Amino acid sequence: MKLLTVSIAAYNVEKYLEKALTSLTNNSELMTLLEVIVEDDGSTDGTFAIAEEFQSKYPGTFRAVHKENGGYGSTINNSIRLAKGRYFKQLDGDDWFDTQNFYGFLAFLNNRNDDLVLTPYYNCYEDGNITLINHCKKVPSVVSDISALNLCEYLAMHELTIKTALLKDNHISITENCFYTDNEYTFLPLLYAKTVGRYHKPVYCYRLGRNGQSVSLEGIKKHYMDSLAVAEKIYSAYNDMKNDVSSIQPILMRKICYITDTVYTYYLVSGNKSISKEELKKFDAWMKKNYFDLYKMTRGVKKVRLLRMTKFSIYGLLRKKVLREWI
Repeated sequence: MKLLTVSIAAYNVEKYLEKALTSLTNNSELMTLLEVIVEDDGSTDGTFAIAEEFQSKYPGTFRAVHKENGGYGSTINNSIRLAKGRYFKQLDGDDWFDTQNFYGFLAFLNNRNDDLVLTPYYNCYEDGNITLINHCKKVPSVVSDISALNLCEYLAMHELTIKTALLKDNHISITENCFYTDNEYTFLPLLYAKTVGRYHKPVYCYRLGRNGQSVSLEGIKKHYMDSLAVAEKIYSAYNDMKNDVSSIQPILMRKICYITDTVYTYYLVSGNKSISKEELKKFDAWMKKNYFDLYKMTRGVKKVRLLRMTKFSIYGLLRKKVLREWI
C-alpha cells in the first residue's frame, strides 16, 4: 500500500501541469511511497498528454485518468474510489508542492496515524508575491484529540491531509458539477475525525490571480448559485451530526459562518441586482425556517446581520461597497 495518494484535478491546465507534476519527482526513494492520480476532467487541450507522459516515465507513481467533465468534486470522488494510499491529499493542476518541504512531510507522515494532518501553505500571486498562511499554528505537532482543531483560526483545503479510510468508510463525496466545493472537502471529514496532528513546514503552493479562476469576480458572477448548494449540503450534514461533534463546535461554527458569509457576499456581487436580492431573501427565509440554530448563530457575520436588521433595504449600498473592495 502507498503512503499518500495525491489527487490532481486537471482541466485545461497544460500551461501549468508539468510544474505541478515535477514538484513530485525530485526524490526517487520517497516517490515509491506516492500514488499520484492525475484526473483529466474532460480537457480540450494537451493536459492528458502531459499526464500520460509522466505515467510512462514514472509508472509506479503516476496514473493518468481521462474522464468526462464532471467538475472539481468528480475528480475528488473518483480519486477517493481509486486511492490506495494510507493518506489522501489534493493538488490543483495549476498549483504545485514545495518539493523540499513535501518530502520532509512524507517522512513525517510515514510515522503518523492521525485522522487529519495539517500543514501551512503559500499563497503565490501571479505578480511574484508569496505569503505564508498558517491558520493552525497552535495545533500541537504530536497526535492530539480532534478538539485541538478548535485552535485553528480557519481551515483551508490546502492545509488538509486526510486518512483515506476515513473518506471511504464514511462515504464522503463532494458535489459534482458544482463550484466552491472546497468547503465541503474541509468540512465533511471533520464530522468523523477523532485525532489530528500538524507538520510545521508549508507544503502546498496555491496560485492566485490566474484569469478564469472560480474565486475571481468573473467566476463568481457565473457560478454564485453554487455557493448556495454547497451551504445547503453543509448545513444538512452538520444538523445530522451535531450531537456527535460537540468537542469541535468552535471550528465548525467558524466554518459555517465563513460559508454563510460567502453565500451572502456572492449574491451581493452577482449579475442582476434585483433578481439576486430576491434570491438571497428567499435563501435567508429558508435558512431561518429549516436551520434556526444556524440562522441565529450566523448573526455574528457583519454583512448578514446588517441585511437582516434592515430587511435587506441596504442591499444596493452594501453591493456597491463590496464591489469596490473586490475591484
